[in-house]
Amino acid sequence: MNKFDPLIIKYANEFYVSPAQIKGHIKVESDFDPCVIGSAGEKGLMQIMDSTARDMGYDPDKEDSLDPETNIKYGAKYIGWLHGQLWSNKDKVIAAYNWGIGNVKSGKPWPLSVQLYVWKVKYYMLWYGEIESRNKWTG
Repeated sequence: MNKFDPLIIKYANEFYVSPAQIKGHIKVESDFDPCVIGSAGEKGLMQIMDSTARDMGYDPDKEDSLDPETNIKYGAKYIGWLHGQLWSNKDKVIAAYNWGIGNVKSGKPWPLSVQLYVWKVKYYMLWYGEIESRNKWTG
């Protein structure tokens, strides 16, 4: 368990997303460092763009996208939205989080970087899912 788990669980439940998927994205995107700012302007634990967060209801005048709770909230909401748009196709949802839904829906071949991103997130989803399952039994 890490210090962000209560927030991850809260927003996983609110937006019907697996906590393991949120953790997988966080691990790959920021390695659980809430202060990371990417070269394209992506921010925080989930490396979400302010423009994407705004599409999900984020108000930069009232919220700080680097705040872990705000970042997880809008990252999880975006993943939930992607699940709805892409019929919960896990690979496509993960790819769209990284590469954009327009690129995924276009049918273009996925660049190697996107394929590797999907593989890494799925690896950590399995890892965190296994840890979560074990914790249910061992407390």
